[in-house]
Amino acid sequence: MNAIKTKVIVLLALVFSTVHLFAQQSDELKKYGTPQLKRMGSYAAKINDFSSSAMYYEEYCKRKPTNEKVWFLYAESLRKSKDYRKAEEAYMKAYNLNPKQNALALYHYANVQKSLGNYKKAEEYFTKFKKEYTGTDKSVYTKLIKNSGDAAKFADSLMHSPSRVAIEHLPDDINTSHVESSPFYINDSTIYLPSQDYYWPHNT
Repeated sequence: MNAIKTKVIVLLALVFSTVHLFAQQSDELKKYGTPQLKRMGSYAAKINDFSSSAMYYEEYCKRKPTNEKVWFLYAESLRKSKDYRKAEEAYMKAYNLNPKQNALALYHYANVQKSLGNYKKAEEYFTKFKKEYTGTDKSVYTKLIKNSGDAAKFADSLMHSPSRVAIEHLPDDINTSHVESSPFYINDSTIYLPSQDYYWPHNT
């Protein structure tokens, strides 16, 4: 009973500290001006700190909810930080605010769907992207879509047609007390291989 109470107390403490941390972050962000948030988001993205970048852009978008360019940057940071659920919403927001300006959002939205395992939806939005995108680099994206589409179709077929496999356990003596360690690579010409003496000729 005491153990259960301890676990509950620890859990509540973790929840409280998490809420407190988010509250602190929110209060901290309020100190910055709107243009400053955009600059900080841009800088964080340049140093590949996409979680921080997304945080700054998110606050910016709360203040400037119709800025389609920053919504796209926000979506990019979310995708690169692997926050795919939020990324799909942000990409759609950026696209809907300005479909012509942010047609590229359709491509990334499709890739996000693929990452989430929604292969049919990914294919749908790749097709939509190819119809709407008019950038000079369209051929590059078309080639990427073909390669990505082939992989997505294969993954989708595996999901709907799982292969029957048989797992056969190796015998108990496959490993012995003398061969439990992997080789340790020192450099291109030196490998340490743990072994007992009797594995090697004594007179060499």
